Parts: sequence; C-alpha cells; structure tokens
Amino acid sequence: MYVVIGGTGFLGSYITREIRRQTSEKIIIVARNQIVNEDKKDSGDGGVIRCDILNQSDLDHLIQSINFIEEPCKIIYLSAYLHPDLVEENPWISWNMNVISLEYLLSRLKQLNTFIFASTDSVYGNSHDSYHFKETDRLNPVNLYGIQKAAGEAIVNHYGYHSFRYPLLIGPSLVKGKNHFYDTIVENLRTGKKTEMFYDSLRSTLDFGTAAELTIQLVEQHRNCLPPILNVSGDEELSKYDIGIRIAEGLMLPKELIVPVSVLEDKKIYKAKRAPCTLLDNSMLKKIVSRKSIKAKL
Repeated sequence: MYVVIGGTGFLGSYITREIRRQTSEKIIIVARNQIVNEDKKDSGDGGVIRCDILNQSDLDHLIQSINFIEEPCKIIYLSAYLHPDLVEENPWISWNMNVISLEYLLSRLKQLNTFIFASTDSVYGNSHDSYHFKETDRLNPVNLYGIQKAAGEAIVNHYGYHSFRYPLLIGPSLVKGKNHFYDTIVENLRTGKKTEMFYDSLRSTLDFGTAAELTIQLVEQHRNCLPPILNVSGDEELSKYDIGIRIAEGLMLPKELIVPVSVLEDKKIYKAKRAPCTLLDNSMLKKIVSRKSIKAKL
C-alpha cells in the first residue's frame, strides 16, 4: 500500500501515475483541498484522505488512518510550503509545515515499510566553478526554504528513512485546472507571446515524468540499498533559457519568443535570495539504477 502525501500536486500526480504503471498496489492519496480527478476514483485506489498538514485534527486523523492499515505502508511525502518568496514572508507557517508537522507525523506513525521525503537542491547553496554537489557535501542554503528543507531531512534521517534531493522539475501539468510554468511557456509560444527566462542560472533539471519513474523504481527495486540521502537529478547543466529553447524546438515553434535574461540582474521576479547555480552529482543514483545517463525529457 502506497500513501502519497501531496498526491494531487504537480510531482504527486506523476508519482501516483507511476505507481500504477510499475505496481499493482493500492494508493491512498492525501490532499488538502484539491479535487481528485474522476479517473482516479475508479482505479481501485485505497481512497482519498483530506488533510491540511497544518491542521492538528486533520493530522491526527491521517496518522490514525495510516496506523489502522494492517500492512506496512510505503509513504511518499511531497507536502511542503514550497515557494522561497512565500517562505520568507511566512516563516512560522512554513516552519510548521516543513518541519514541525513532519516530525509530529513521523514520531507517531507505526510499521512503515518506506518513507521517502522529497527534498531539494536548495539545501546545497551555490555551485562554484560548475561544481556538482555530492550527497556528502556540507550544506549551505542561501534562503530560509533551503534551511527548512535541510531541517526536514535531518528529522527524516534521524528516524531511519530517506530523503531524495530533486533539482528544478518541469513538465506538463497533470493537475486539472492548474497549469505549471511549462504549460505557460507552451501557451506563450503558441500565441506568439515572448517569455523571459534566465540564461545564467544552471540546474541539474529533470522532467516530472522521469523524476517520478526513478522515485518508484528506487522504492520498488532498490529499497534495501537506499542511502539516507540521494540526489535524484539529471546529467545536464541546464538554464531555464535552455529549457525554453528545447521546448520551442520540440514543438517546432519560434525560438525567438524565448528571451534570455540575467538572474544576477533580476530585481522584479524573485524576492528571496536564490543560488545562481546549483548542480548535482547523480553518480550514486546512476549506479543504483544501472543507468549510464539520465536526461530531462523536454
């Protein structure tokens, strides 16, 4: 039995789809207030639990529901207060969601088969001279979001479970009525509207589909040899501008509509500080899953 906490978000929707593709196990989807698509209701899932992670009674109900299940559960924990700008604006709310509620949950859950915590490359900070961070490197987050995710990792690892550090993830939204930035780029390209994208900010980007595929493969086939921390990322050093160009080329639409701008000169898009460049070493991941290369499908 899988429990996907945050299962109706961008990555969560791909994760639940991948669980169905790779396994025959039932899935409990934990969602705050988003409507689960009709096709999910009729797919033999274990059901939907409505839960606001910040609501104590909701959290207690979730814990009781999971503990009531007879078989040990595989939990994929995706719920988070994500946007760095909003984290800076609401530090106590984000701390309660990203750290306090996570620890409360882990301290009370019983008989877990697996617990995977979705973390971020933001815990590392900035890559200098194109350095690719290894899982054992010292953490140096440049914003509060990265600090909170690092704290979440420490809690998860303390309880003996696993944290996957994802890079920038992108791809078409599977969430009904909610577009991802990828969808905005595609819409702008098709309507002849320009999109400004950073050319000087590099990440080890992956698409949602590949990230989800690797996540469930790791849980299903390599659960017994997972390290406490694992970079789940691509091989390539990609800027958002590179991504935009690839999307345009794939759709055979004008590349000129993707406009390069500098993150170092930005004064209007981001409020919270970002690391200009965060690159990940994924050699441990490739060794575990026996792949020579991992690239984003754009």
